[in-house]
Amino acid sequence: MSAFALWLQILAALGPPDPGARVRVRLDAARQLYDAQEYVAAIETLKPILKDAVATQAQKAQALEYLGLSYLILGNRRKARDAFEDLLSIDQNYTLRDPSQSPKLRAFFEEVKTAFVPGYKPALPATMEHAAPVGAVAGRPVEFAARVTEGAPRVADVTINWRPRGLLQYHKEGLGGADARYRGFVRPPQESVGYVLEYFLEAHDTVGRVIARIGTPEEPLAMEVAGAPLPPPPWYKRWWFWSALGGAVAVGTVAGIMAGTARHAQPGSLGSITLDLHF
Repeated sequence: MSAFALWLQILAALGPPDPGARVRVRLDAARQLYDAQEYVAAIETLKPILKDAVATQAQKAQALEYLGLSYLILGNRRKARDAFEDLLSIDQNYTLRDPSQSPKLRAFFEEVKTAFVPGYKPALPATMEHAAPVGAVAGRPVEFAARVTEGAPRVADVTINWRPRGLLQYHKEGLGGADARYRGFVRPPQESVGYVLEYFLEAHDTVGRVIARIGTPEEPLAMEVAGAPLPPPPWYKRWWFWSALGGAVAVGTVAGIMAGTARHAQPGSLGSITLDLHF
């Protein structure tokens, strides 16, 4: 029994509360097998992911990439093409993450993409790097930056696509650029409670083709956004205003009572005393 098979048996015996754990285990194991050039074992490890009901679209896309690459390296171009077409059915703008950056593998993927995606024309890729912001506060601008490390002359613009987690649609913002460096601001929606902001970056060439990505629509990057502090109440609702007003009303009442008493008091009612001194 292989170490990986034993690993899966232990995982099944433990019965983790997170059903997605088995998918992550398989993906991690398949990457290790692929890196170790164990392509047949990688394929057998990846296949169950495609039929797993808890696997996300992003996880299936990753599995299909490694399946296609493994089949291609083993010389089975038909199965490699099938895997890449299934991958492009999930995401037409998918770019290979293959760490080897093999021109042969990328050329085949571009060939499949050109034939499968309507109107697609091959483009020379670029690469970017990005450091995520440390944090954000709802309602306040957050700066995002990216640097094109390879293929800068081919990049016409860079955009950030963002959304609060739970929403389906992404907002798109352009990042200004100079000397292969791009930066811009996003203002997360103002909420009193914290939430997670999801986003991904794309670089496009002069005809709008995606030639570099950081994150994907199916597997975006994530950043915690702290809830915005509540605004102070208007002056007429603040405690000190009503406390002062209450004191003024009380003093006014007492003064009114005293004035009324003085107006209605009869002479001698306080006991006037007359002293007749005889010496």
